[in-house]
Amino acid sequence: MKRSGSAPGSAAPQCGNNPHRGWYSRGYLPHLDASHLIQFITYRLADSLPATVHERLKAEVASRGLAENRRRAELRQQIDRYLDAGQGSCVLRIPTIAACIEDTWQHFDGERYRLLEWVVMPNHCHVLC
Repeated sequence: MKRSGSAPGSAAPQCGNNPHRGWYSRGYLPHLDASHLIQFITYRLADSLPATVHERLKAEVASRGLAENRRRAELRQQIDRYLDAGQGSCVLRIPTIAACIEDTWQHFDGERYRLLEWVVMPNHCHVLC
């Protein structure tokens, strides 16, 4: 089940009393926190991309001898294709579960972030805020 939407209104919210932190790291990935940024977030169910499949895709892309930036882009495309094929339990296709995901995103819309677009796919989600 594919569900998408766009929240009404256009005011950019402030993030409470916390100043924007700029570039920072929580120890594993760099993050950029700034008021003017639009963030695109993808997350997936744990069983939607088994580790063995991920390793196989990485090996296939690595064998092509591409430059590092092109290799990362190609791996991302391969992963996206695999996810779009609907592998795993796909519990997000259940309307009540998809609605719960959307309700959760909308809870802080306009307070901590501005929710722009979203889509709930059977095994992964995309959010633009």
